[in-house]
Amino acid sequence: MVEGVVEQKFIFPLPLPSASQIAQYQTEQNHRELWFCMMVASLNYMHGGGQSPFSQEAPSQIQSRILEFLRGRVEAFCSRVFLLERFDWLDFFKTRKVSYCGEEVKAAKWTSWSSICPALPEGSIGCIEAVSLAEGGVLELLRNPRAFLSPLWEAERVKPSRVMVEESEWPALARGLVKYGLCDVLPVSSLAQAGGKPILNGLFGVEKGEQVDGVEIHRLIMNLIPFNSISQSVDGDIGTLPMLSQMNGLQLHPHESLVISSEDIRCMFYLFSLPPAWYPFLGLNLPVPDDMVPPLVEEKCYLVSKVLPMGYLNSVGIAQHLHRNLLKRAPTRCQPWSEVRKDRTWSLANPLWRVYLDNLDVLEKTRPELVHLLDGDLSPDMSPFVEQYHAAGIPLNAKKSVKQAIFAEVQGAEIDGEGGFARPKGEKIAKYTSATLALLEKGKCTQREMQVVAGGLVYFSMFRRPLMGVLNFVWRFIQSFEITEQKVQLLPRGVQSELLMFLGMPPLAHIDFRYTISGTTAASDASLLGGGVCATE
Repeated sequence: MVEGVVEQKFIFPLPLPSASQIAQYQTEQNHRELWFCMMVASLNYMHGGGQSPFSQEAPSQIQSRILEFLRGRVEAFCSRVFLLERFDWLDFFKTRKVSYCGEEVKAAKWTSWSSICPALPEGSIGCIEAVSLAEGGVLELLRNPRAFLSPLWEAERVKPSRVMVEESEWPALARGLVKYGLCDVLPVSSLAQAGGKPILNGLFGVEKGEQVDGVEIHRLIMNLIPFNSISQSVDGDIGTLPMLSQMNGLQLHPHESLVISSEDIRCMFYLFSLPPAWYPFLGLNLPVPDDMVPPLVEEKCYLVSKVLPMGYLNSVGIAQHLHRNLLKRAPTRCQPWSEVRKDRTWSLANPLWRVYLDNLDVLEKTRPELVHLLDGDLSPDMSPFVEQYHAAGIPLNAKKSVKQAIFAEVQGAEIDGEGGFARPKGEKIAKYTSATLALLEKGKCTQREMQVVAGGLVYFSMFRRPLMGVLNFVWRFIQSFEITEQKVQLLPRGVQSELLMFLGMPPLAHIDFRYTISGTTAASDASLLGGGVCATE
């Protein structure tokens, strides 16, 4: 593999070097110069379009300072390794799809017990009573789900969802879910009725990208569209979910480095058991085999979930609430005011901690000379949290455990605690750059393909928000599919230009923790007719 090298033979519509020329350039000169050239060309084109030709003139003093800054961005960018490969849209959409809101999601798969079993922590399912950790409105919801249903929910029938399990595989799956404590069996008369028919939900698997003995491993997802359609939304602790962009508030001084500690819970949602009042609403749309019907019962019986299911409308807010409340019981320096959460300003405490559903991160500033001495040791601040997990019987994912490391993955970002950067993962840069080039090579696309590419570029923009300013024609182009009957459209020149500009600027997609904070406050008029700007002295 090579560092930041384009290895595809695509021809750029604009007067920029072809990818084959780029590969040759890599062998002849430093690839850092290539990225530097592409980035400067993209920035100039963004500023002036076709009126910004290449120039051989010597830069002015301020231009030299800007170029020096940009070269530093390229140096940091080229410190990672990634490989661009030809992107195959047909293969991509075999495992991915685009949701109704344009987000890339994994496709639902027909599943079986052999695919689901290895992903479930036997003995830990339902190990914690959800009501034991809940407070306030979440506690009320867990105790009495009927109070949080839509008015007149019983009046009209609710369309059932499909259980994506083959008939021959269903008996083994049903028995396995009951054995592991994830489901129970209820007769149809005990299920909630809407419009005189039982509310029955679906089930499917999604790929985890792993195999055991040649069998593809799936994450179990309960499709609760029927139950969600009669449920009211409850925020829970949605407001505490941290955002990656908040990391802009972190500042590292020259005498500081950042060490990261992380723990990840296995199958978090299925660890929390629900009160029996929930069972009638969580039935799955396939009758259990005859041998699973309770004695003396002469009607159809169905599996019902006993645990908090991933597909429920309010599961994210509930799970975040329960996880945070569990951690609050641990005796640690990580106090409430040092938590990173999107509904609070950035804390100046050290260490900081953040909870994102099943993941816990502890971020601590320390002296650079101590970094390598701490690496691999359990943090004193993480240790009480780990003990709390063990005491509750919560299984942790050893593969994702990070112990006081200067390099780690946090919420889809690579964090370099020594260099002081947060940046996109190399595999993501390779994936979405390849997808963009593939789209440009075709010269045409479907709405789904354009949404995937735009979603990847937005992911890059999370690390430097001004990059969003490149994508203007792209959004209009995506919307144009809604008002035309064409399934495939040619890429307009404006869209081609914006995609090419963006491809030149990945070195700018990062958060730099070593920037100094300016004492100047600026305000600008963002209206189309404005243009005023002012700053404090």
